[in-house]
Parts: sequence; structure tokens; C-alpha cells
Amino acid sequence: MAAFFSCRALQSFLSPSFSSSSCSSFPNAHYLPQLLPIKLEFPSVSCCSCTHAKLLHPSTNLIFLLDRPFLDTQTALATISVVAAIALSLFLGLKGDPVPCDRCAGNVGGTKCVFCNDGKMKQETGLVDCRVCKGAVAPRNMSNSTPYEVDECRGVLRVYSDGSIWRSTEPSFKVPVHDGGSVLWKDCLFDPVHNLHLRLYKPASSSSSTKLPVFYYIHGGGFCIGSRTWPNCQNYCFKLALDLQAVIISPDYRLAPENRLPAAIEDGFMAMKWLQAQALSEEADTWLSEVADFSKVFISGDSAGGNIAHNLAVRLGAGSPELSPVRVKGYVLLAPFFGGMVRSVSEVEGPKDAFLNWELIDRFWRLSIPIGDTTDHPLVNPFGPYSQSLELVNLDPILVIMGESDLLKDRAKDYAERLKAWGKKIEYVGFEGKQHGFFTIDPNSEASNKLMLLIKSFINENDYQNIHF
Repeated sequence: MAAFFSCRALQSFLSPSFSSSSCSSFPNAHYLPQLLPIKLEFPSVSCCSCTHAKLLHPSTNLIFLLDRPFLDTQTALATISVVAAIALSLFLGLKGDPVPCDRCAGNVGGTKCVFCNDGKMKQETGLVDCRVCKGAVAPRNMSNSTPYEVDECRGVLRVYSDGSIWRSTEPSFKVPVHDGGSVLWKDCLFDPVHNLHLRLYKPASSSSSTKLPVFYYIHGGGFCIGSRTWPNCQNYCFKLALDLQAVIISPDYRLAPENRLPAAIEDGFMAMKWLQAQALSEEADTWLSEVADFSKVFISGDSAGGNIAHNLAVRLGAGSPELSPVRVKGYVLLAPFFGGMVRSVSEVEGPKDAFLNWELIDRFWRLSIPIGDTTDHPLVNPFGPYSQSLELVNLDPILVIMGESDLLKDRAKDYAERLKAWGKKIEYVGFEGKQHGFFTIDPNSEASNKLMLLIKSFINENDYQNIHF
């Protein structure tokens, strides 16, 4: 005898207590996954003068006898449903099975999924695996009054089940600050509403007789971590100020998950409006105004900062007319943090031990994109199904820099190739064997020094009044 069934069909034959609307007897019944139809075959045996069905369960040796012939279809199907439900219960471990996370159950605002290492259980925090996606979820019997960790980023950000956030006062990159006095710096408040600051840098003594170009450096961190005050950011800005002979502006922006996108993009724009206010003010800060050439501005960003730089390029357009008299001359995208629902080859094949691996990329996006959206959000995927076409957008020149071992490589290369095919002035340069953020991890390496020469050349080529270094 053969019978076909699915989980949904089983529930229709069982008592109402097994339905999704009433689950007191079977608390996890409404989380049964919808399986494809499967085929079960049961042996039939002859006994006395009638035909009986002998159904054997291999783990219990239970025998069920049907005293009605198989022609009684309704009885046969009902019996098969009960047996199958018992088998499925034993197979899934229905009793005590954890509640699936949001990603699997499609719930909003409930238990969050945490992709732990290879789906292993986080026993130290009392978490168990979500059976469907292998993310860690809270056990059903865990007290609601005991918050548990659901996300963690580089040891400086922890997100808990009750929505609380813990942030370290220490940076994730603990390196010494190399402040030799050859670069002067100071902090300025640029957004009093959100208490956001930026850090200004300038050479202590300039080799140029003219005013210096302005070069924005927007830090990275997956929109979730990072700061202008972190030593790796500060050291790189020292190097930029000296090597480029420029005024460096390094702004902070609001971080996720407390402030999801588009907050960071809006803050990047506000940092540009601050510069415009300085250029227009009759009482401008002379520390800046006496040395900065507001008509020679370049915007760069590292990782998430590179994403912000791209979105500023699209918003401001060629010539940045809404910032007048500030004039943006070009953009430098350092390993820009783009995403999309369809994973690239480098994202799929990238090593798990990469500095920025897929697990961390996915976590950053989950914490930073607007709730209910995906990585095809227009601010995340420049070429997504909901994104503005860039073919007709006039853009200032763009330089894209990538380490060839970076998991984000394919997206950045595709970005440059598409814009180039549409006639934009854009250049892509890859550094063989280098991973994400190589230029701030080791700013004095041979590759980092070569990158600095590329940036200097890019500034020279796009400053039509010529800057002499």
C-alpha cells in the first residue's frame, strides 16, 4: 500500500489542539515546516479471512491493525496520518523543539537569529540552534526577564534580546597613536541635534604657498562600529594630511542598530553642509578657513564610509551645486561596502577566516538596513531592483580601490565597470593579495604607500587649477 501526505494535510486530520490557532497540547505544532510530498509504503499481511494492515514503527515496534479492508480509504488515511505524525514528531524532536527565529518563522519583532560559527550551539549563553537556519535562538523555557546576547560585532558592540545595546568605550583596534606633532588636529561639533563631531587635521607646516585642498575621510565599520577617535582612523588621517598636503576632515555618523540607514547617509550630508556653512560664514573658524581651499574638495570613505561617499556623489551630482561655494572635485571609494540579495562569487567563495568574512558582512547588514527591508535597498545595492538608474546621473570623477582578496571585490569591480560603460569617469585599482582595510591596518606598507600615490595623482588630475605637492 502507498500513501502521499504533507505536513499541512496531517494537521487537517488531527484534532484542533494541533492546529496553529490552538497549541496548548502541542506548543510547537504551528512551526512544522511545510515539506514536499513524500511517499511512505507500508507492508500488508493476510490474517484469517480478512486483510489487515500491519504498520511497523522501527524504533518502537508498535503494530497497528486495521480491521477494515484497504478499500475504506477514509479510515486508512486517518490511520496513516496518526502514524506519520508520531514518526515526524520523533524525527523532529517536536517536544521541546526551539521556536524558529524571525528569519525562518517570518515574525516581526520577536526572537532574533544569530548566525553562530557553523551553526554550533552557543551553550555559554544558554542559546540553542534554530532547526531551520541554524541560527541561535532562546530556548522556550528561558525566562523573559533574563536578556541574552543575540548579536556581537568585533567585541565592541553587543545586542541583547530585550533590545538593549552595550558599546565598549575602547576601540576594536588597539594600536598606538603615532602623533609626532607634524600634524595639527582639533574636534568640532557639526550636528548639535545628534551631538556629532568631526576631527580636523592639517600639516603643522605646509610646503605649498597656496591654500590646501580639503579631503574628507569617512571611517568604516559596517555602519555599526567605528569612530573618528579610533587609533587606526587617527593614524591614517595623520598620514593623509602629510602625504597629500591637505586639510583632512573625518566626521562621525550615527551608528546602527540604534540608528539604521539612512541615518549615516544623512549625517554624511550634514558634514558637507557644515563645510559650506564655514565657507559662507563671516565668522568662520580661522583654524580652517585660513588654510582650506573650499573649491577643491574630495570625498573619500573606507568600507561603510565608501558607501556613504557613493551616495553623496549621487545626491550632490557633478559640480555639487547645492554646496556652493564648496566644490567637490572627486570621490575616492576605499573598499566600498555594497550589498545585494544575490551573493557575488567573491562573497560565496571567500575564506571564512577573512578579516571581513561573510558572517560579519551579513551581520552588519542585518543590524543596519531598515527593518523589513533587504540588501537590495537602494542605499545598499546601487543596481538593485528598487535603485535609481545611474546611467543618466552626472557624477564627478571616482576612484575605486580594492584588495583583491576582499570578499567585497566583485561588487566594487562591477560597480566601476557599469559606470564606465555608461560614460562616467571612473577608475578601478585592485591590490593583489590584500584584504579588506589593508591601508589602515598597515598604513606604512608598500601597498599603502602605492595607494597614497594613486590618491595624489587622482587629486592632481581632477584639480583643474593644479595643485603642486
